[in-house]
Amino acid sequence: MALFDFLNKPGQGYDRPAQTAIIYQSELDYMSRCILDYPDIETGGQLFGFWTATGVPVVAYVIGPGPHAQHNPTSFIQDQDYLQKVGRELHRKYRLQHIGEWHSHHQLGLAHPSGGDVGTMEYGVGKPGFPRLLLCIGNCTRTKATVNAFNFHESSPRDYVHAAWDIVGVESPYRRLADQDLQGLLIHPSTLQPAMNPLYSSADTFRGGKKTHWLTESPQNVETMKTFVAMVQSMFPDNAVKPEILATGEPQISVKGRDLCIALPFGFPRKGPVLLKESGEPCYMNSDDETWSMGEGSLADAFGQWLSQMNDNLKYYGLPEETT
Repeated sequence: MALFDFLNKPGQGYDRPAQTAIIYQSELDYMSRCILDYPDIETGGQLFGFWTATGVPVVAYVIGPGPHAQHNPTSFIQDQDYLQKVGRELHRKYRLQHIGEWHSHHQLGLAHPSGGDVGTMEYGVGKPGFPRLLLCIGNCTRTKATVNAFNFHESSPRDYVHAAWDIVGVESPYRRLADQDLQGLLIHPSTLQPAMNPLYSSADTFRGGKKTHWLTESPQNVETMKTFVAMVQSMFPDNAVKPEILATGEPQISVKGRDLCIALPFGFPRKGPVLLKESGEPCYMNSDDETWSMGEGSLADAFGQWLSQMNDNLKYYGLPEETT
């Protein structure tokens, strides 16, 4: 009875998401390698394993993106044919279950699920065979990656739990076995050496002595940031537009090949965006009453108006003018 009581302590029950997630070190390392393959755009894959009697996920095998996966600055779409073929073999040969998904927010520093991520999990959890799902979110610098775990339960999908990793510090017993048996099917990351940052919680992102930015305050703000990126990309269709994080913790949108960055400073949206050169040197420091106005519309509307004004006056900032 004591053991039963221990297993069903608060947070480990049948009707709510577990507070922990178990993973083999080799599988954390595998996600790290995949993430470092794509430091500027999103990547992802699937998680295979099983659930304990109290609903704790055990990640025994991780796959990355298939050959036809779609990688974008603010989204990742898996190659479904690859997922189905690999998943079928992992279940047939080893009885491993598909227990969740993982994807990266690359260098944006968004350690928690976005609103779109939560919507996807809400749609999937509760389907036959999926009363629970595990979602892992990856982040990275140029040299290291970090992965956080989030447990979802069908009873209340939006009340997900940021799970603490319980890391089994050895290679998964399925890693070499499946890699060998499915070698003609699997696609592995080109980055050979894993590099993990210390694990952190979403509550710690841009905290612990650092300022808190608007972007980290709500999953919906992540969706708004994606809209900003799409708006800038539409203005510069021939250039790569990348969301990044400055050393200060402030996000920026870089237009590669145009010597142009748009930073969202601390205090945004009360403070307006700042136009920068790629070197980080301000080429125009706008003030609230000059070019930035919230008005009565949405934040995306305000950003679009500001962006339009910047586009009309690029010649004043030493930047190439858009061709018509």
